[in-house]
Amino acid sequence: EDSCVVFLDALQVSMGVFEVLGDGAVRARLGLTLEAHEVALRAALCQALKLDETTMPYAGELIQVRDDERDWEGAAERVLRSFGLSLLVPDAHYAAVSEWVDRTQLKGRFVYFRVRPSKKDLRGELPALHPDSMARKLAIKPDSPFYPWLERELAHRFDLACCTGQDQFRREARAITRAGQIKGTGE
Repeated sequence: EDSCVVFLDALQVSMGVFEVLGDGAVRARLGLTLEAHEVALRAALCQALKLDETTMPYAGELIQVRDDERDWEGAAERVLRSFGLSLLVPDAHYAAVSEWVDRTQLKGRFVYFRVRPSKKDLRGELPALHPDSMARKLAIKPDSPFYPWLERELAHRFDLACCTGQDQFRREARAITRAGQIKGTGE
């Protein structure tokens, strides 16, 4: 089973998309660690469907904290962890992926999102973000075909006010501190 752990090509590693760790895991752009079983799961899925692994990235492989917002990196990694470990599946491959998942014993949690092609510029569908929003502190890989979908999802899911003090944290409806304390609507 360990033989399918690392199918990363040298180009991906040299470009800094991944950092190979000693235990067969890899660190993605957002700083999230893709464990060996997550790397192997995608490799097995892509091998079974005869697809290149780059066609189905984990969300965290395409997102990073902006260079000028590095002091929020820890909080971003904590709040985006689950989302970052979700596989992005192009609509064209959704049926095949869904069938493979249904017939395969995965031995764990596996989250994937169907990403439909955008028929128009989705910027009109973006909500007005809080001026200090976590979503504003993130950068999406610019040449990714998933860019419009990720931009919309980050705006909807992670429009949290990044608060530098407890007074602001208590005032905001949805907020996060640098330490990663999160406050949702209605709290």
